[in-house]
Amino acid sequence: MYLTVRQGLDFPLDDDFVIPHPNYRPWVEAREVEVEPADSKVDPTALVFGIVKPYKGIESAIAAVGRTGGLHLKVIGQAPNAQYAEEIRTLIKNSPGSVFNEGRVADSVLIAEISKATVVLLPYKSLYNSGALLLALSLETPVVVQKSAVAETLVSEFGSDWVRVIDFDKDEIPLSAPHASPEWGPSRDWGEAASAHNRVYRRLTSE
Repeated sequence: MYLTVRQGLDFPLDDDFVIPHPNYRPWVEAREVEVEPADSKVDPTALVFGIVKPYKGIESAIAAVGRTGGLHLKVIGQAPNAQYAEEIRTLIKNSPGSVFNEGRVADSVLIAEISKATVVLLPYKSLYNSGALLLALSLETPVVVQKSAVAETLVSEFGSDWVRVIDFDKDEIPLSAPHASPEWGPSRDWGEAASAHNRVYRRLTSE
């Protein structure tokens, strides 16, 4: 979610300089998407989307869904690692009501799937930069993330209604509907991000 310029890399900056990744609201609005309110989603469905790779811990998401009564899982994404793809297929087959839509999908399809999902699951063991999280929140779908220091920072920013922290290896998936739309601070605005990048580059080239 951030661009960070750190000390010790020959950058003439006094401190770490962090630029939060902007939200995807302009991208969503440009496609004239009708966002489905979180409290109107009646068929409990968890979604994992994006490229299917081992570091994402999708097998942990499948196990957590299995512990959560009445919840179905949909995994959407291209799997470049054939062995891992087969592992996910096998786990999905043994998870009633779950599906694996392998391959790339059109933007319109992905938007629709995120918007109608009850929650988006991000079981990454190490979470730092996740466009999937920001896209889900831009479409007003809560995200469930693996417990970590970064996850707690995101809870502080967006609230526990929208960023839900669990241990995917032992907890169930929280499914309660949020009480309001997510709030976006000014640092998540594209104009502010552009200005911040401009300040960094001017600072770097002024030395």
